[in-house]
Amino acid sequence: MNNVSKGQTVERCSKYFEDNYSCCETVLLAFSELLGVESEIIPRIATPFGGGIHQRRHMCGALSGAVMAIGLKYGRNTPKDDREPSSVKAGRIVEKFTKKYGSANCIEVLGFTQDDLEKIKRNKQHIRANICIPLIKQVAEWLWEELE
Repeated sequence: MNNVSKGQTVERCSKYFEDNYSCCETVLLAFSELLGVESEIIPRIATPFGGGIHQRRHMCGALSGAVMAIGLKYGRNTPKDDREPSSVKAGRIVEKFTKKYGSANCIEVLGFTQDDLEKIKRNKQHIRANICIPLIKQVAEWLWEELE
């Protein structure tokens, strides 16, 4: 990996999120830079995954970004290539995530239900600062470990 430390990568995630990238875009951007992957499709490919897939509050965007970053490094290029390395690493992050947060779904991690969407919108800045940024940092640390 490039000459960037774990701490620098985690902080880069925070900076991108504070710059108003989504949680998914944030993680994918920071780790694509770390891996030396330059492409005009990053962060575009991650955009609809923010907010739990286009703000539907399904799988957490930070977790989706981590899975995409694993694919950047360990994904396969042909159907004959082995997909096990990426699947195992993604599975470990999903397991850690669900163990710590109780779910992989954004809305459940936030502590809300689908009936609370207006409440989420009203409290967006508080949620981003107090739930999302610490969560993104945790996902970035787990992802760093998987990419070493």
